[in-house]
Amino acid sequence: MSKKDVYRMELIRSIKGKEAKDDPLTVARGDFRSLLRLSLNDLVTAGNMALDQRLPECLSLFAKEIIRTDDGVPFRPELRKLVKEWLNDETLAMTWMDYLHRNEMEIDPYLRNILHPLLKVLIGEPADKTAEAVKVVSGGNA
Repeated sequence: MSKKDVYRMELIRSIKGKEAKDDPLTVARGDFRSLLRLSLNDLVTAGNMALDQRLPECLSLFAKEIIRTDDGVPFRPELRKLVKEWLNDETLAMTWMDYLHRNEMEIDPYLRNILHPLLKVLIGEPADKTAEAVKVVSGGNA
């Protein structure tokens, strides 16, 4: 199988492996996380994902961003590291979501258009619930 089809096979495997009793939203979020991990681990696959219009736009935009190189900085290492941390720590993702909401006018619109939908899918909660969760986690000072 070519590397071009790896992420497609990942989608097919995830759909076939699910039982009918599973919550579709939870299943979709888990599949999104696995595709996000796949793009972080294999930049060739990320390149294919960047071009695939069938994927969620936020995933395609993220894949497109991490395969770019500008000014000699390859593969956006800090962005990749940040998203890996979000995948491993949902509290950190909620903190970042709260930060994006509080500082909306100060953040570069291009970067916000990538990060906000990505966080929204990873967390899976409306923004108001996210802000409440961050306040609870941070002791009410958020």
